[in-house]
Amino acid sequence: MESMRVEAIDLVIGYGSEALSDVINFVIEGPGLVQILGPNGAGKTTLIRTLIGLHPPLRGRVLINGVDVTTNPSKAGRLVGYVPQILVSNSVMPITVWEFVESGLMLYRKRWPRVFLDSDSKHIVMSVLRAVGLDSSLWHRNLWKLSGGERQRALIARPLVHDPAILVLDEPLASV
Repeated sequence: MESMRVEAIDLVIGYGSEALSDVINFVIEGPGLVQILGPNGAGKTTLIRTLIGLHPPLRGRVLINGVDVTTNPSKAGRLVGYVPQILVSNSVMPITVWEFVESGLMLYRKRWPRVFLDSDSKHIVMSVLRAVGLDSSLWHRNLWKLSGGERQRALIARPLVHDPAILVLDEPLASV
């Protein structure tokens, strides 16, 4: 991962007209580790989603490595790997662990369908799956047939394949 900088400028987070925060201003420079702590319902996930461009701020701006998340979320998104607190998807959709993790790479390399992935790409997926501790016997199983902990490891692996400047994890050890 490359060095990173996240800057919140006069940021207010919330939903509709309801603010969940006062005005937030900060700069985070890395490499490093930052934790966001607070009680349930305090707005931690909303703050995270706003910082990475998945939720609009009520006011203010967020810059990631100089890219304005509020005006250019897709460009900023290429700098970020995100592991959500809860995977929102259709559990009947048949997708293997390998396909799920590989899809994180394809989104950033803009190669579709997967038959166009080269051997280097396949090596990256394999290396990341091993790094997160997923045994090769699980790689071709349906993602939804894994235990909660195994599925969480796959969720962590997916953003790692594109080597983001910033890795954002929202309760990454849930079920592990």
